[in-house]
Amino acid sequence: MIGFAIALSLLLAMPVYAQQTDDVGEVLAYVGDVSISRGQVIRLLGESTRQLPIARELRQLGEAPEFNSKQIDAALQQCIDREIVLQHLQSGDFKTGPGEIGLQLESFRNRLKEIEETLEDSLAKAGISESEFQREIQWQNSWRKFVRSQITESSLRAAFETNRQQYDGTRRRVAQILWKSSDEKTLALASKVRKDLVDGKLSWTKAVADNSQAASAKNDGDLAWIGFDGPMSRQFTDVAFGLEKGDFSKPFVSQFGLHIVRCKDIQRGEKTFDDVVEKIRLDQTKLLFQTTAAKYRKQSDVKLERPDAK
Repeated sequence: MIGFAIALSLLLAMPVYAQQTDDVGEVLAYVGDVSISRGQVIRLLGESTRQLPIARELRQLGEAPEFNSKQIDAALQQCIDREIVLQHLQSGDFKTGPGEIGLQLESFRNRLKEIEETLEDSLAKAGISESEFQREIQWQNSWRKFVRSQITESSLRAAFETNRQQYDGTRRRVAQILWKSSDEKTLALASKVRKDLVDGKLSWTKAVADNSQAASAKNDGDLAWIGFDGPMSRQFTDVAFGLEKGDFSKPFVSQFGLHIVRCKDIQRGEKTFDDVVEKIRLDQTKLLFQTTAAKYRKQSDVKLERPDAK
């Protein structure tokens, strides 16, 4: 069952976000016949950012952070995906029925009495309708049941073994060649440079000196040690962690341009499964959500009410 702490956080900790806009009740999308309001989207954004230092400071001042249209659109898509997953779960073995919801609502009412609050007043302050709150209860309960059925200790251990270097603290020392253009001519040049490097016809030092447009070029392209969690972007890191010592990556495009990455050295990590099990659980839960939403999205009836929403 959904914990009282979660419900209380939803009801009492979020009003500052709900008050960011006067049109919290505006419907932004439908999944089937279930609407998704602006208020739901703002609350999701608020919940996802509430641990950031700036968010804590603003809450102390009774103010809300400003969310731009890109953030709102991304959160809307997440709300849509969550509703898609919930509708799937509600149609099967992980359903949360009216009786379970009713018992929990009564429990919330009794607990709120202890702080001299009514459920109705709490919902109003948070800008949440009772139907939205009941949907939140359904989501928390059904999703928790589903996760427990899918993510077991054995699956977590398998994820650790399959992706050991992602979790055990392994680091790689890497260098790069960067072209700021990624057009066809540059891609052809980068492909030739890589082939010459692999064939031993070209030294790394000369390749960097003749081609790289990055600040690291003055240091032979060296970017020092990187871990799986930073400091480089996930795209760059995924490529680097696919290389063995001495390997050169195929040219790939990022927001910065066209890269060739060289793995100079590998320092193996020493973290054990027990050290990182909660990180693995979090990653596997996110992956489960993404794959489940993607599986059922095509067969779901999604209608966007915002003309500028993607």
